[in-house]
Amino acid sequence: MDAGAGGTHAQAGSGEFANPSSIRPDRDGARSLEAFARQCGCILGYGWLISLDQRDGGQQHETYVDLNAPSWRIKITGPNLVLISGRRRIPEITALEYLQSCHLANLVFGDHIEFLGVIPTEEGPRLVIRQPEVEAADVENPHPMKPAINRWLRSVGFEYDEGA
Repeated sequence: MDAGAGGTHAQAGSGEFANPSSIRPDRDGARSLEAFARQCGCILGYGWLISLDQRDGGQQHETYVDLNAPSWRIKITGPNLVLISGRRRIPEITALEYLQSCHLANLVFGDHIEFLGVIPTEEGPRLVIRQPEVEAADVENPHPMKPAINRWLRSVGFEYDEGA
């Protein structure tokens, strides 16, 4: 086996595996997501952001508008899904769980969220989605606090799930 300079690569076609002690587990799926994005041509760079107009965002994302498609908002998570404020999510979620929640929002609320790609960073991948701009139900309070959102959800039949 040819371990290469770092001792982690087997010789191509040798039938041997890389040194297992050098392979970190992909518990949060971040490396798998980046590999998937590379395979699909969905790796995005920061240069692409220059063409976008940054807007005020929420807790979860940096928010942008593509002036060529102004009815859509482009949203970018913090690295490893850290909130834009720098705080960690409680509970923490994986990239797959984040994308599943986007899918559920599409099914339940008709959000039309689309996954655009990944911006790889040293701190971890940043996920890029887009969704149509929606006018605020209350223009005086366009970003209600969680208790108000929870009251509304309960009023339309959602139930609190302990631990969710």
